[in-house]
Order: sequence, then C-alpha cells, then structure tokens
Amino acid sequence: MAMTDEFKTITGFGKPAMTEWEWQQKLADDENKRPGKLNQFDKIDCPKCLNRGYTTVLIGDPETDLYPEMAQRRCECMTRREIVRNANASGMGSMLGRKFKDFKVEADWQRSMKQKAVSFAENPEGWFTAIGQIGSGKTLIASCVANQLLRDGHRLLVKSWPELVRESGVDWFKEKEILSKFQKVECLFLDDFLKTKPTDRALDIAFELLDYRYRNGLITLITSEKTPDEIADYDPALWSRIRQMSGDRLVTVSKDQSKDQRRK
Repeated sequence: MAMTDEFKTITGFGKPAMTEWEWQQKLADDENKRPGKLNQFDKIDCPKCLNRGYTTVLIGDPETDLYPEMAQRRCECMTRREIVRNANASGMGSMLGRKFKDFKVEADWQRSMKQKAVSFAENPEGWFTAIGQIGSGKTLIASCVANQLLRDGHRLLVKSWPELVRESGVDWFKEKEILSKFQKVECLFLDDFLKTKPTDRALDIAFELLDYRYRNGLITLITSEKTPDEIADYDPALWSRIRQMSGDRLVTVSKDQSKDQRRK
C-alpha cells in the first residue's frame, strides 16, 4: 500500500520527519482553517477567525523551546460581537439604534438637554436623569445615551418602572432575584420612574435599587414624568441620591404643554 505524503512527513519515511514545532504548527493551521458558527447568531462575518472567535497560535521560541505551547488568542471581532450581544440582551427593543442626530433641537431647553446627554455619553460617570414634562423627549435622549454606552462596549439593561414593580410583586424570592439583576448590572436605564403613584412597597423597591447603585457608583439613566418636588415628597432620601449622583447631568423640563412633542 502506498504511503501518503502526510504519513511520510510525520513518520520520516521518504522525507525528513517533522519537528515538534512543525507538527504543532500544522495542527494550529488546520484549526485556523476550520469555520465557526458565531455569524449565525450575530450576522458578523470575520475573515480572520472564520467566525470562531479566536485564532490558534504557538507560544515559545523554536530556537530554544523543544515543545511549543498551543493557545487560543481572542479575535478582534469579539468586541463587535459582544456589543451586538449586549444590545440584543439589553431590552432596548424599538429604542435600539437611536442616535443623538435623531433628537431634534428647536429650542434652548432641548439644546441644553442634548448637551448634557452628549456630555454624559462621552464621560459616563454617575447618573443621567431627565424628568418633567410628558412627551418632551426624555426617553429618546436617554435612549441615545444608552445606545452610545452599548456601542462603547458597556453592559446595559433597560427596564420601565411599571414593569419592574409588577414583576417584583410575584413573590418575595422573585422580587429579590429581579432586584439583584438590576442592582448589579454595569449600566441601568430606568424608564418612566414612579410613573404611577407608588405604594409603600414600590418606594421600598425604588430605594433598595437606587441606594445599591448609589453606594456602588454604578452608571444609571433615569427618566420620569415627576418633578423634583414630587419625587422628594415621595422619599426625600431617594431624591437626594438622584440629585447628588446626577449633578450637572440632571435635566428638569418644566411642565408646559407646548413642550409635548407628541402633540405636534
């Protein structure tokens, strides 16, 4: 039976045998030719790793090391893939993809809102809070910030306050599980905060959630139809934390029906 060239090469029959480095390099090259399936999930095609998410390399010096170490090196495409994965898992839904160019500026109050949002997105520390007039674009501008955070590689979750309260009310264990999830995520976008008149339990949930993020300095985006006085009336300690963590990134849109963009 005729021997294959590969057999001859490996065993040394008919040709000089491969060195350990040459053999390991062949294995690495074969692995790097194998296509992966990550593109089936995120629609990103990478010609470098062929959608495996890594390339196989040899570590060591062929001049001094008899046996090389084979290792997997993370491919650059994984950063893009993680952004897509985080975005899909964020819960942004229809708000996903909104950019600052989508926020129209026609008045000084809108210009101020956008400037504060852009400033926060460029240097995301503390909290960004937009409160006040219904329909003034608070959710839109906060969505622009959230999407920029996702594009920059941050892990973010978005949740509307009514949904959070409703889901937390199932049972005590479910409440603790949900609270922990939103307390500890790197970035949280809390929409429609205190939209309906809160019960004592809802206020407890609000304080537990935001106090944890306050004490741990976690990035938080908040929108609410309530005024500063209304939030302070519900819970002065809660409002104190929001005001302190937001600083000059606190946007308060005064109640004025002419600012309701949904009416136009």
